[in-house]
Amino acid sequence: MKWVAVIAMTGALAASNTQPQSLVLELQTRKSEQLVGEPADLRLVVTNRGAQPVVFSESLLFVKPITLTAGDAPITCSPASEGLRGAAGATWITLKPGESWNVGIPGFRCLCQGKNEPGCNDWLTTPGTYRIQIGLAHHPNEAAGSHSSAPPAGAWDGQLSSAPVQVRVLAPEGVDAQAWTWAKDHNQSPFSTECVGQFPSSRYAAMAWYPHINVDGADPEKVRSLIGQGRFLATIPVPDPSSPDGWTSLAGRDLARWRIEHAERILREHADFPYAGQLRLAIGVNNIALGKKDTGKTTLRDLAAHSETNVGEWARKYLTVEGS
Repeated sequence: MKWVAVIAMTGALAASNTQPQSLVLELQTRKSEQLVGEPADLRLVVTNRGAQPVVFSESLLFVKPITLTAGDAPITCSPASEGLRGAAGATWITLKPGESWNVGIPGFRCLCQGKNEPGCNDWLTTPGTYRIQIGLAHHPNEAAGSHSSAPPAGAWDGQLSSAPVQVRVLAPEGVDAQAWTWAKDHNQSPFSTECVGQFPSSRYAAMAWYPHINVDGADPEKVRSLIGQGRFLATIPVPDPSSPDGWTSLAGRDLARWRIEHAERILREHADFPYAGQLRLAIGVNNIALGKKDTGKTTLRDLAAHSETNVGEWARKYLTVEGS
C-alpha cells in the first residue's frame, strides 16, 4: 500500500553561514483507519527541495511539537523523548538536493498526560477522528556544549511543521469486538498468541501475523540472491497458539507455505486490510522460493504495473535484477 501524504508546510529556512535552504516536512500514514488498540503507522519525512545540500545531526533533531486535534480542541502531546540535546560526538549528515530522510517519531501521549491511572485510554484506544501534526526543530548552536562537537559551517538551523494527517480510530465490531473484549478481560494484548488462537479470524490476528509475512523491508537484489542460494528461508519463529510457548520455528519450504497460507487467509477474510499489497508481494516471493517461479513472477509483474506504490517499485526492482 502506498504511503498517504499531505502537502507539508514549506519555506525558506535560515541556515547558519549559508544561503536559505528549502526543506519540506511530510507526515505520512498507510492506515487512515484502524481499530482501537492497533499501533499507529506514521512516518515523518524531511526532503531537501532546495538547490544546495543541507547539513544536520540526527541526534540534534527535536520532534516537537506533536499536536492532536479531536473536534475543535488541539492538544499538545507529550513525547516519550524530545531528542538528545547536546549529544556528545554528534555525527553530521548531508542531505543533497532531492534527497529525503526518515525521522524517528518517539512514542507520545495525548489524552492521558499526567494521568497514571490504569483506566486512562489514550487516543489509540479511544474511538474518534483525529488530526495529527508534527513539528521538527534543529538548533545546533543552542545545543552545543562542552560535551558536544561543534556544528560544521553551514549546518541547518531552523524548524519545520507538517500539515496534519487524519486517522480514524474505530470501535471493533463482530469477531474483532470479541477479541478486544477477551484481551481486556484477560489482561492481555489483542495481538497475543492466546488471543490470536481464540479469534484467528479477527483483524488483530491478521496484524499479529503480518510482521512475520512481510518482505518489503528487505532489499530486492539481496532477496533474489538469497533465493538463488537457497538461503532466503532461514529459520524464524512464527506465532503458533497450539505450541506450549505460543511460537514455532519454521524454515525452508515449511516457512514459505506458512507465509503464503496466512497471507492468503488475511486477504480472503479482510478485504480492507491496509497492507494487502505487501501480502501479495510476500505471496509472489515465497512462491518463487518454493520453486513456483512462473506463479510468483506473475504476481510480481501484476504489482510492478503499479510502480507508483512501494510494493510495485519493490517488485519492479526484483524483476529487473532477475532479468524477467
